[in-house]
Amino acid sequence: MLCIQQPIGFEFIQHHQALCVRLKNLVKSWNEIPHLLIHGPEGSGKKTMVDALLYEKYGESMKEKQKFIESYFIVYVSTVHMEYHLTEKTTRTFIDDLLQRVKSINVHNASFHVIVIHGLSELSVVLLNQFKLIMDQFVTSARFIIVGPSATNLRIVNTRCLCIRVPRITQTECAGILKSLIDKGSVEDVRENEVEEIYSSYKGNLFDMLNHCQLQQLIHTFPSRKIELKGVFPIFDMLIEGIRTKNKMQIQFTINQLIVVPLDTSTIIRTLCLRIVQMEKDGESELSEQDKYEVVKLCAHYDQFGARNTINGIYIVNVLSYRLTEIL
Repeated sequence: MLCIQQPIGFEFIQHHQALCVRLKNLVKSWNEIPHLLIHGPEGSGKKTMVDALLYEKYGESMKEKQKFIESYFIVYVSTVHMEYHLTEKTTRTFIDDLLQRVKSINVHNASFHVIVIHGLSELSVVLLNQFKLIMDQFVTSARFIIVGPSATNLRIVNTRCLCIRVPRITQTECAGILKSLIDKGSVEDVRENEVEEIYSSYKGNLFDMLNHCQLQQLIHTFPSRKIELKGVFPIFDMLIEGIRTKNKMQIQFTINQLIVVPLDTSTIIRTLCLRIVQMEKDGESELSEQDKYEVVKLCAHYDQFGARNTINGIYIVNVLSYRLTEIL
């Protein structure tokens, strides 16, 4: 996944300045805040804003957290907060886990515990109603910060929350963020006309745009990894051949080999991307610049998708491989 350091404090955030001020003001009256519903388009910076809000209040304590992987959801636990990441397959086990953790909250040193929920809109109506009961029952010991794409999709619980919308970042803000990262050497230089193309292609999704730029940089630094990954290159080449010939059995067989090596999902996606865009025939690239762009865009999408979900890595690489058959 992205190795670009994400901003933590509000002072490092270069976009949504008015919203940053509003959230900082919430900290000043922290004991009176209600449950929060932070909503907006994908990649607009909702998680960044929530992290900055918690960092403003708790400092380094919110960064020291343990990770627990459960059935179709992930939960991070620190001394001051909990953070759930749900998927469309999340079941009643989430409610049971949440209830158990909320009951065990010790609020001797604080007025309440913060619980961040990502992906709540993936739950069924029945589970949402059960979640609302927990919100009401433990309102004195817990404050929920719900993060999702739309307040409308969460009508069942949004009446219990202060709703705050995070808008899509503007192209000007995107250019400023990229310039800052270029100056730090986190991504390669991006020309002004490329910023517009990237912004339009990813529809203002900051996360996908940064992932794309980082993959582009990795393409140019690829020779430094040749020795490290040389032993598995034949397997990747076999996978690419299966993709080009649309041979499902070959695709499945080679993916299983890569998982056994073992390589994590992100390394497989990134290396596959790099091998494809560097394919040559008679000393010349086999892909047009537009096709390379589409390959990087698709790989960047599934790279971040894998990082944010508990779905099996084999499944993600399989789906990506079949999507790549449409380009190669």
